[in-house]
Amino acid sequence: MRIKQESRKYSFSRLNQIFPNWHVIWTVAVNMKRIAVCQFKGRVSPRFNHSAELLMVTLNHSREVEERRVISTATLNPLELTDLLALHQIEILICGGIRKDCQQMLKKKSIQLIDNVIGNVDDALLYCIEGRLKPGDVIN
Repeated sequence: MRIKQESRKYSFSRLNQIFPNWHVIWTVAVNMKRIAVCQFKGRVSPRFNHSAELLMVTLNHSREVEERRVISTATLNPLELTDLLALHQIEILICGGIRKDCQQMLKKKSIQLIDNVIGNVDDALLYCIEGRLKPGDVIN
């Protein structure tokens, strides 16, 4: 007895029928960059694993802020915080001090780390967007 297997492959023409603007959305999603900053009272949090909030910013292809949101992270442990970053597809994390094991977790999730940063969150974010932020920078 022969069992017929059904193929679920979609061609580009079929994809265009289902969702005519898929290529525009895919291009925009690919060109977006997501940055997170561990923050405490408007400043970069001194410790990754003790940060009260996480500021997540999405930039468009012109490096303009497309979306900005703050998430409370006070009850999360480092593993949960790292998973949250990966879930939101964060590419760059800005923070103060960070333990080696947390650095390794971020590296495994392909999240670039800019650590030991001291200063105002908005200024650190601006330096990062401009490509001037380095680990150990003190801003203001």
